[in-house]
Amino acid sequence: MSGIAGILYPDVFQINHLTALILKAQSHRGSYSDIYTYKNLELGVCGCKIASDSKKNIYAAIDGNIFNLPQLRKDLEKIGYVFTDQEESAEALVFAYDAWGEEFLTRLDGEFALFLFDRQQEWVYIARDRIGNKPLYWYQEGYNFIFASELKGILATGMVPQTPALDGFAAYLTLGYFPQDMTPIQKVNKLLPGHFLRFSLHSSKLIHPYWSYSSYFTFSTMDNSALTASKLDRLLQSSIGMRAPEGIPLGTFISGGLGSASIAYYLKRLRSEQPLHAYSAGFQGQNEEDLQAALTIARKLHLPHELDILTPKNFLEDFVKIIWHLDEPLADPNILATWQLGRLAHAKSKIVFSGMGSDELLAGHSRYTLGERNLPFTTLLAQTAYPLIQYIISPLISFISPRLGYKLLLESRTNPWQSGYLQSNALFDENMIQAAAPTLSGLFDLDILLHKFHHLSRIKSIVSSFLYFDVKTRLPDLFMLQYERLTAAFGLDWRTPFLSAPIVEYLAGFTEPENLQERDTASALKIILRDVFPPEVTNRPKRTRRQFLRPWVELSDLPYLFGLLSRGTLVEAGIVDPGWIENHNANPDKRRAAFPYLWAILALEVWYRLYINYPPLMTPPEITLKELLEKT
Repeated sequence: MSGIAGILYPDVFQINHLTALILKAQSHRGSYSDIYTYKNLELGVCGCKIASDSKKNIYAAIDGNIFNLPQLRKDLEKIGYVFTDQEESAEALVFAYDAWGEEFLTRLDGEFALFLFDRQQEWVYIARDRIGNKPLYWYQEGYNFIFASELKGILATGMVPQTPALDGFAAYLTLGYFPQDMTPIQKVNKLLPGHFLRFSLHSSKLIHPYWSYSSYFTFSTMDNSALTASKLDRLLQSSIGMRAPEGIPLGTFISGGLGSASIAYYLKRLRSEQPLHAYSAGFQGQNEEDLQAALTIARKLHLPHELDILTPKNFLEDFVKIIWHLDEPLADPNILATWQLGRLAHAKSKIVFSGMGSDELLAGHSRYTLGERNLPFTTLLAQTAYPLIQYIISPLISFISPRLGYKLLLESRTNPWQSGYLQSNALFDENMIQAAAPTLSGLFDLDILLHKFHHLSRIKSIVSSFLYFDVKTRLPDLFMLQYERLTAAFGLDWRTPFLSAPIVEYLAGFTEPENLQERDTASALKIILRDVFPPEVTNRPKRTRRQFLRPWVELSDLPYLFGLLSRGTLVEAGIVDPGWIENHNANPDKRRAAFPYLWAILALEVWYRLYINYPPLMTPPEITLKELLEKT
């Protein structure tokens, strides 16, 4: 684990050596730092070194790992390259670029963010892995260009105004996270997974994909379930073998689901002589079935297992630190358990594994099934023939509600099931945003987000399109973001074997059924694990918990803390309506019903104070949630 950074100044006379500030803000990713300067360019890393070729023409550094490094090194040695460090990924990047140019990225299988500087061309490349395991932010204003592993690093330079991105806030309330390239700060962007950005010392810029997930949907596999399970078995063994070095303390997160169970199983089988610890975290009385399944998995594999149970009395203790480490607010209360996993693991493990991505690649969650689909009226109506909607139905409805008529017309141009999937998984709908945060109303539209995925015609089934959306949005921007940031906070190297390139590309060609039944979720893993774990593990459905943590509201400080939101900074800034907060916090029944929405605003309020109201903080704040919200 490390961090990367760089600044292009307008000219050599305006170099202020601010890259050191970025590295200081990212020092939890690695204390050692290295900075290279050329003309008006600074490049820096923390936790690793910058590599170069013997002629000092190419420089590179990487946050993360290239897991096919041995094969990559062999290929380069065959054409004459001589390595000085057999374990150094950055040196391989230098040689790979020298050998293959921009195409070198297509040869990498790993979890990474990187930079590479071609001194002869005076080009700088920054790139992110295929799915988005490692973060990478960038900002450009005039002749200034900045990139960094973390948002806090970019803000630490003082060159970027701490101005909130209101369209990003609207997206956050809608989805519970910031999708795609959106961030909470104006003019700061995330580099999309599977893309590189090339900028020159003369300020020209190019962003381009080097890998396309959707292209693999065109290669439909005809493998039956048994053959799919057999191939997946081999691919998982290879992926985990590449990611699990010998002689290093390993750990694995066990959630109770089949994804994490399979990773624990393969780790135990492939590294039987190596210490392996399992870690689980949960919420008292809220996910007991998950924790019981995790215990069963650990016992079956004879793994030392550490379990942390959060209670209504202690679950908010580190909330402010968590938001600081995340860089972006997330409306998912599971960030608290993810933090506890990192805390548990860091004492005994250096590298930790999880089953991240298995649900999205193998349809392992009930949200992809017919039983959890809940399409709104306009989406169902939009399945009518488009000319009928355009010329008859939409004009009639527009007399009653112009907004509804326009929405119906827009949805009729898209696949209604795809649009409905996004809407059914939304947090705030349009009417709720209008009531709770009228300033943000109309600034983000789910259907416009849907239109960004212009390759959907390649996807051959409804369920496969749902998986595609989640791999492109929810997986990197919600789930992976929290695990990467919160394991990095504890100095852990987090690895995700399901997201290796061969597994992702193979499973993309597996056409899911139009209507997935709950018994068929994660079918390939069920075949692999049916003789390993008992049926109560392999056949246990993974469902959306609609009432998650609502019973805790009255058992904790949340009524008081939610009340403080009505006079918080989001209200002062005119973003959130205080009356809406007061109405939904008026009594226990209303609070419980509104818990997901109040929680989302609470996370946004804390982020706003840390990232907008205060000067950039170089270290995690030592303040409680109550103390922070009581500050005026």
